[in-house]
Amino acid sequence: MTQLINKGGFRERANRSKKYQQSENKQVALPSNKYQPQTKLQDNQNEMIQAKAVISETSDD
Repeated sequence: MTQLINKGGFRERANRSKKYQQSENKQVALPSNKYQPQTKLQDNQNEMIQAKAVISETSDD
């Protein structure tokens, strides 16, 4: 019995329970932990740069 505890056998067996479908053993893919850049922020910055360029062109006239 102590061999199972040291090996982690109880934890693995418990996670295979039919009642607990969200266990580590049942999950197909883990959620991504990589940084996802915000595209809206980049789009807003590009629009502001373009607007400034248009304003500077019209003010030079």
